[in-house]
Amino acid sequence: MAMYEDNNYRFIVALFSRAEVGRLFNVAGHAMAGLMDKLCAMRNEPGELMEAARDFLDYRTKDEALHSRIARWPVVVIKTDRQNLLRRLYVAAKERGVPANPVVMEMVDENTEKQLANTAAVTVDEAQFVCVALFEKNGTLNDLTKKFSLMR
Repeated sequence: MAMYEDNNYRFIVALFSRAEVGRLFNVAGHAMAGLMDKLCAMRNEPGELMEAARDFLDYRTKDEALHSRIARWPVVVIKTDRQNLLRRLYVAAKERGVPANPVVMEMVDENTEKQLANTAAVTVDEAQFVCVALFEKNGTLNDLTKKFSLMR
């Protein structure tokens, strides 16, 4: 498989590999949706990163029966069996100005009220990280992402 050429920027979804597959799909979806909401909220901020985050392409079939909006940049899914590495990735992203959106186990419960209360009751150091979604200029977090495995 050839390396994707348009990779100046990339979306990264980093997952805790010990979680159940169904839970991983769920938290990855929530993390990416939340990341896109964060990026939309930043739309008036000047800068190359925010412009790149809005770069979506129209994919259409000849008969126009299929129309999809797909990000120009790759979505790289990586994994680790160490929650602490996910925490470090999130903290480093914040420190380096990389838009990031985490999901922690405290956000998973039977209703929204409990999820919010559980999350409010822990610190970032106590939280059990399951996923971190981020959008970076390629290489910004390589020192940490190279410690993850590619999800296959």
